[in-house]
Amino acid sequence: MSGGEGARGRSRLTGPLQMLLGVAVSAAAIWLLLRQVDLRLVGRALAQAQLPLLLLATAMYFVSMTLRAWRWSVLLRPIKPLGWRRVWPVTAMGYAGNLVLPARLGELLRAALMRTRGVSAGAALATIATERMVDGLTTVGIVLATTPLLPESAPPWLISAGRVALVVFGAGLLILIAMLLARPLVERIVASVSARVGWLAKPAGWALRFLDGLAVLRSPGLLARVLAITALAWAASITEYWLAMAAMGVRLPPAGAAFSISAIGLSSAIPAAPGYVGTQELVGVAVLGLWGVPAETALAASLAFHVIEIVPIGLVGLVVAWREGVLGPRRRVPPLETIAVEPAVTARTEDAG
Repeated sequence: MSGGEGARGRSRLTGPLQMLLGVAVSAAAIWLLLRQVDLRLVGRALAQAQLPLLLLATAMYFVSMTLRAWRWSVLLRPIKPLGWRRVWPVTAMGYAGNLVLPARLGELLRAALMRTRGVSAGAALATIATERMVDGLTTVGIVLATTPLLPESAPPWLISAGRVALVVFGAGLLILIAMLLARPLVERIVASVSARVGWLAKPAGWALRFLDGLAVLRSPGLLARVLAITALAWAASITEYWLAMAAMGVRLPPAGAAFSISAIGLSSAIPAAPGYVGTQELVGVAVLGLWGVPAETALAASLAFHVIEIVPIGLVGLVVAWREGVLGPRRRVPPLETIAVEPAVTARTEDAG
């Protein structure tokens, strides 16, 4: 068996194992939730939801997603200039993919789909990695900045998780920067290895295209733009959460909404079933409990928030996927397993910001 075939075999094995682990964790989270709530009271709280505020929260979700699509277009600019309207459908399909695929594989779907926009999957994946590091550091920063404003002490596990995440995301960003700065050395190593081991030539080429996607880190102007858009996107997400909570009768100060949505964001790192079923609700109930919200009300509010985060984008993602030829009889997008071996032609442009 060749090295490539062995890697694909391991991938086929680890996929089901990741799914089983996620389902088990989600089942445990649901069991813990059911132990602490009266479902009749949860139902009554859901029945009292204010639909206009939930619709406003849904609108803010799409504002946040559009801002993130804009940010991604800025990250892609050194590779190929693309307006946010060209990137938005791919973003929508990736977000929808995260609802049905384990281990956030919707991000790989986004990278693969960028080949339809003339961007190699490797370069697109590097921009997504940069995006994840920036979002991770922002999330941790919000949690740590708002912790002193909580009405009672945050649980030790959350503070510890925040510190660990700060180290992980910080180290990840530093590694990306180091890879970019060491590109000449990486290119020499890749050339040497490819010459000696033939079957590594394609993965080596993918690695170089990945480095292409880190070019935004060389441009202070573009990087500043990315950070500014990130701040706007997070402001929209915080507003979305505040509106969703208000719709369920939960009144939070802005700092409370910022802390809660960021803690929920960190919970996405927990292995879970697709769509983060159970784990998001468990963390949502825990953080709302810091503000004295009863468990039943907190669960109802967390469920309502989760619904507006998955149902609208799931439906939009399906429609966009049909129109883009990802689904349906006119399917024209290559399968995900070709992500590392079917490069697209990239257009290189110089943009100092």
